Amino acid sequence: MQTFVLIGRPNVGKSTLFNRLCGKRLALVADAPGTTRDYKERLIETPGGLHMRLLDAPGIDFQGDALLRAELLKVAEKALGMADGAVLVVDGAAGITPLDIELARWLRRFSKPVIVAATKGDLKAAKNAEEEASRLGFPSVVAISGREGGNINEL
Repeated sequence: MQTFVLIGRPNVGKSTLFNRLCGKRLALVADAPGTTRDYKERLIETPGGLHMRLLDAPGIDFQGDALLRAELLKVAEKALGMADGAVLVVDGAAGITPLDIELARWLRRFSKPVIVAATKGDLKAAKNAEEEASRLGFPSVVAISGREGGNINEL
């Protein structure tokens, strides 16, 4: 059984996507950055019948409070260490930020396959961000709507 971890900056929709993939609200979804401090874990079955373990890591921000940043990076690195691959969740409505680029650079250190998921807002807005998200340099990019479930099967 493969394990995937959802990684991204704060408030890009990781927990919303986690809840969508799990089929129920397990992860806390809030507007305040730093709400998730540990990873959540769940065994799931995809719509295509695949079984996998899914981890929801805390939002990573390389700026701000050094102690909090170190704590969150440690949790994210632990989750990545258990994972076969990562889903880098980016906010399709906001576009690619310097923090997204820094996260992509950080993820490459782990030599794991990465899928970029451009989410947030409606699927049409996320689709418009798909091309921009390809700038991060990973071969797999998919536009999704974690809230509405758009393109979840493609992910």
